[in-house]
Amino acid sequence: MAAFYPYYSAYLRPLFNGQMREATYRAWWSPLGSFVAGSAQQVVDKLAALHAATGCSLFAGQIDIGAQPFAQVMRGIELMAKKVAPALRQL
Repeated sequence: MAAFYPYYSAYLRPLFNGQMREATYRAWWSPLGSFVAGSAQQVVDKLAALHAATGCSLFAGQIDIGAQPFAQVMRGIELMAKKVAPALRQL
């Protein structure tokens, strides 16, 4: 969570007219927040909760936000494909 904050804050700089407050970021990241991120299990839990609450069966997310290094973007894609998607299919 801490490592991603500078990238996400930079991405949203125009919206916040400056740096995003860390408290706002943490609230969005929380289990009840709107931000889908974290470990593979945190993402599975968040998407499962969204499905239970809304019945949605499709999720479109953006992985490369805020000029993250390419290796981090690829790691996110890999985790979605190898851990998150299979776990959600089992649910």
